[in-house]
Amino acid sequence: MKENDHCYYVASRYLGQIDLSIEALRKVDNDELLSIPFFYEPLFNLIMVGIVSKLEEFLKDRLELEVYTSNDTLYKYAIAYTEYNEKLVHRCKKWKKAIDAHNTNEIKELVENSLDKHIYHNVDMITFYLSRISSIELNEVADYDKVKNLIKLRHRIIHPTKDELCIPIYSVREACSYSFQFIKNVESKFILSGRQPICDDPW
Repeated sequence: MKENDHCYYVASRYLGQIDLSIEALRKVDNDELLSIPFFYEPLFNLIMVGIVSKLEEFLKDRLELEVYTSNDTLYKYAIAYTEYNEKLVHRCKKWKKAIDAHNTNEIKELVENSLDKHIYHNVDMITFYLSRISSIELNEVADYDKVKNLIKLRHRIIHPTKDELCIPIYSVREACSYSFQFIKNVESKFILSGRQPICDDPW
């Protein structure tokens, strides 16, 4: 399978269902109900949140794959974790002790716990870890800034203010489109760097 086909498959795996849902809505967007904000606003807000959730899922899967590639990448992540959290001395004490003692079992345990607790829509943090483990910079990927802005929009949806937030269907389609492209581009960057594909293709 060609690299482009694989990357398309990976993006479809995360965002395919949302893309189909948007396509279905597009076909009825002239419907009377979808012209009334009371009906379409919560629907489009949910879709936007869903897109970010799928981006988070992809970033989690990619980071975990990189971390568990080898003991070397496990240690790289552990060192990166202490760098990123250096101000939180109490949090890093165990990590530094395990790294200095080359205690692989303890590092594995610490890593596993940390990966489960990350906030994966903190793209800057995930970018930092991936750059330290794999020498790949997510912020050099096309649509990185758009994805970050989408995450900010998700925050406004989840934590509403007094400001009106009205999301038209074309914005939902656009957000899904560049998020889809972002996942493709990230996966392509990793594959071209000789990293393991995020999942096995079904054919």
